[in-house]
Amino acid sequence: MKKIAMLCCLVWAYLLVRALPAAAETVWSDSLGSYAKNSGEGDSDRGLLMLKPLDEGCVLFDLSVSEAGTDNKPGQHHRVAGIFFVDEEQRGVWENKETGETLIFSKYRQRVTVRGAEPLSISPLAGKYDFCSGTINGNALMLEKFIGYLPLFKTGLSARGRYQVRDVSDNAGEYCKLVFIGDDGQVKAFLATPALNQILRVEGDKGIIIYQENSEQPQT
Repeated sequence: MKKIAMLCCLVWAYLLVRALPAAAETVWSDSLGSYAKNSGEGDSDRGLLMLKPLDEGCVLFDLSVSEAGTDNKPGQHHRVAGIFFVDEEQRGVWENKETGETLIFSKYRQRVTVRGAEPLSISPLAGKYDFCSGTINGNALMLEKFIGYLPLFKTGLSARGRYQVRDVSDNAGEYCKLVFIGDDGQVKAFLATPALNQILRVEGDKGIIIYQENSEQPQT
């Protein structure tokens, strides 16, 4: 009887664990792709959100919105990129350290909603973004944020260093290329594929892989 009772407990524990999501997985684990701003409810602004889930509950994003102009106000373009952290409520939280503005990202199926952190705050970047592509078109700004996320021993950058960042990508579009120029004269160059699934640190005439993604996660 004791063996049967123990076996039942093991089966119950197994079923319970299977019913729970893996600790490393979040609703953002399958969020890789591009999302177009929903233009419903008379909203004529155009926007695009690109997401790339990383490790440890972090998501790299690029969000841009072009506001339609009026007779009294010219159109404006807004853009931010960075890495948001997923909290216990499965929301993505990102704070602009320069302005203090905080954006909240929430995901339900194939829609991502972006809003300001304060109930009454109105951000031109806020809105609903619907999935439109399972790929991203990485750019210099996203690559800069990604490199800042990687460990220093891989990038070779200094924790106390201050750098100017220059986009020296060619027009072929095969690679994004950035050069970090430090105040001390240190120069570090990086290459990345457009999907940002591989990043190399350039050393002389060689490229050292500092990030390699084994496989893209499909959108479901």
